[in-house]
Order: sequence, then structure tokens, then C-alpha cells
Amino acid sequence: MKTSAATLNKIAEFEGIRLKAYRCPAGVLTIGVGHTGADVKEGMEITREQAMELFRQDIAKFEKYVTATGLELTQNQFDALVSFAYNCGAGNLQKLVKGRNYQQIGNAMLLYDKAKGRVLPGLTRRRQWEKALFLSDRPQLKSIPTVAQEVIDGKWGNGIDRKNRLHAAGYDYATVQKEVNRMLRGK
Repeated sequence: MKTSAATLNKIAEFEGIRLKAYRCPAGVLTIGVGHTGADVKEGMEITREQAMELFRQDIAKFEKYVTATGLELTQNQFDALVSFAYNCGAGNLQKLVKGRNYQQIGNAMLLYDKAKGRVLPGLTRRRQWEKALFLSDRPQLKSIPTVAQEVIDGKWGNGIDRKNRLHAAGYDYATVQKEVNRMLRGK
């Protein structure tokens, strides 16, 4: 999956384009459209074309990080996670998604609005936008009996895979399993 043009524009809007190296609020040396790394040096200057090329390269890297989460994502969810990872890093992306269902991931995005322990209004706005985008097209949850029947029919996998998939989709595993057991007993 690739990041949509609308989201690329929004990321560039949030990041801004700076052609001379600067320190972001977290103290990290940055240039272009939020580009960081060992290649960024104090006093460095680049052209707009170089900034956009670095942006394309960086986006491709973060798209791979989002894909590597293994989550089944809609375009909006993918875009929101790319924006989040681009700003917060691959490590924070992993922390964000680990052990959380989709609703929890969206809600937890709001926790990442600080630099050096200080809440930054720009980060708060970005996280609110990412959360809204991430949750914008989540399908409605099915009823527990419907999901339980799907489990019985083998549509959710087995063992820990089933538990993880149900959790990621927003279902409480114990509740679904209880309904599966009830249905199998015929009560």
C-alpha cells in the first residue's frame, strides 16, 4: 500500500519545508520535510528538489514500517499510521500498535503529543487529525453471536492467532469464546 497524495500533502503541511538544517522541538537536527538522520549536519542547506526527494525516500521507509506491523488496514488507517510513524519513529509505531485493537490504537495516538515532556499544540493537532483519519472508516462491529459463528466456521483462525485477530478487530476474546462454547453446547 502507498500513502495517498492527500496525506502526503498533510504530512508536508504539518512538518513544513525547511531548506536549512535546524533543531526540532525534541532537539533533533532536521532538514527538508522533517528529514532526520546522520546525513543531516549543522549549517547544511539543500534545494527544494532535494527536500522533496528526501521526503519521498523517507515516506517509502515508513510505509514499510507500517506494512511490517501485519495489521489489516484501510487506506485511511495506513495513511494515519504512516503520518504517525514519520513524526514519532518506527519504535513508537511498534509501541502504539502492540497489544491494542483498532479503537485503542486510535485513542492511544493522542498520548504522543509531547517533546521533551512538554505538550506541543502542533503535535496535539496532528495526533487529533491522525486519530480521526485512523478511525474514520472502521466498520461497525458484528454481534457476538455472529462472530462466534464465524469462529466455529473457522474464519478467525485458531489458538493465539484467533485471540490476536479478534482483539485487533475490537472484540473481547473471552466474551466471544464464551459464546462459542455456549453455541457448541447447543444452549
